[in-house]
Amino acid sequence: MHGWAEWSDMLFPWAIVAAGVILLAWQVRAWAVLSRKTTSSDVEFHRRRFYRRAQISFLMIVLGLLLWAGRLMFSDTEHPFWAIGYWLAAGLLTVWLLILATGDLLVGFYHFNQLKHRSDLEQIRLSLLADKLQRIHGNGKHLRERGAGISAQNTGEAGASDRAS
Repeated sequence: MHGWAEWSDMLFPWAIVAAGVILLAWQVRAWAVLSRKTTSSDVEFHRRRFYRRAQISFLMIVLGLLLWAGRLMFSDTEHPFWAIGYWLAAGLLTVWLLILATGDLLVGFYHFNQLKHRSDLEQIRLSLLADKLQRIHGNGKHLRERGAGISAQNTGEAGASDRAS
């Protein structure tokens, strides 16, 4: 069991570093795609999101390296105050990372809620416009009542029958 504990102590920091590197690469790739395809109104949101997430990824890499280095430096220390300060700094970095990630989550919820709200308003506006047009012009019933001549003109058959005569 002692062997597994040492492996996990060394593996966990490197897993955090690897996750940070993967997330950073993912964000760089996403930014490259989104910066070309995004409308001008969303560019600012995506730019800020990229910087927030890049900062989170970079801090994950730093935290993983701190955990790894702290395990090596302070495994059998004679100066516990240095170890306490070091691990306190690593803990504060972890708390800061959690605050940044929670903030990114909340900003994303807010932004996409605003987009949904605008979309809902536009849908209501278009529905009201469609209702108004239907009241003004009806639902096409007047075209059906006027007979086949109008429907022939609408389909182009009248022109073909005039040319044939």
